[in-house]
Amino acid sequence: MQSVQSAFGRGASGTEIDILFDRELEDFVVSHDRPYTLFGGKPLMLESVLSEYAGAGFFWLDAKDLRKLTPMTARKATQRLASLIQRHRLTERAFVESNNPLYLSWLTDRGIHTSLAVSPNDQRRSAPAHKLTAAVTKLAYAFAGASAISMNASRYTPVAAAAFGEAPVLLSTVNDAGALLHLSAIPEVKIILTDGDHYAITACGDRPGR
Repeated sequence: MQSVQSAFGRGASGTEIDILFDRELEDFVVSHDRPYTLFGGKPLMLESVLSEYAGAGFFWLDAKDLRKLTPMTARKATQRLASLIQRHRLTERAFVESNNPLYLSWLTDRGIHTSLAVSPNDQRRSAPAHKLTAAVTKLAYAFAGASAISMNASRYTPVAAAAFGEAPVLLSTVNDAGALLHLSAIPEVKIILTDGDHYAITACGDRPGR
């Protein structure tokens, strides 16, 4: 809670939160791994964070284990997540990340913005292999009806950028100010995660409609 408050207090437009679906609680817990990170001896529920800070800005919800759930459990998880986002009036200020296009499509069908997590690697794959992987990824992106694709910034090479064309891109995690300025000037790059106080970068503001 303090991290989210600090990020918005320092001028961040939004914050990224890792979430896990708890099968017994049928609800989302804020944690990167299991066993959960505890706060005051208890797991932190996503609803608690949204109840406190939903009006503060944008939310990138990284659903860490969504892809691992059975279809039946994933259906419950996506319904719960959609209801949380809608209840807190975040449909235009939140998106959910996963690399499972089917489960993302269930969220998209309920009006939730999603981002398909991808991991292109043109530096280690042959050109034909990279083209095939990119083609499959684009099919998954279209099937999910995703609003964006997301990846580690180190994977966003000129070859990867060309492969995905004008698809909106969300990048993590960039802490070098020079790299932030460079990436923020690329029209397709919509969001960049950073751990530092780089919120004064204004390159995006120089582009119409941004």
